[in-house]
Amino acid sequence: SIELVHVAKSYIETFVLRALYDGVRKALQHNSLALVFEQLFHVFAIHTLRNQAADFIRVNR
Repeated sequence: SIELVHVAKSYIETFVLRALYDGVRKALQHNSLALVFEQLFHVFAIHTLRNQAADFIRVNR
């Protein structure tokens, strides 16, 4: 079903965001790596929010 596809996609996006966040935390002792992981984290998060904005809007019906 379409709802199952949406749930699966949301799960994968959450998994990727957590992995990037963990990468930032683990790379703190390497400043250049931490900066790259942090930028990737922000880019992916903003990209996901912008492209999936409708999923975050609650419609009262």
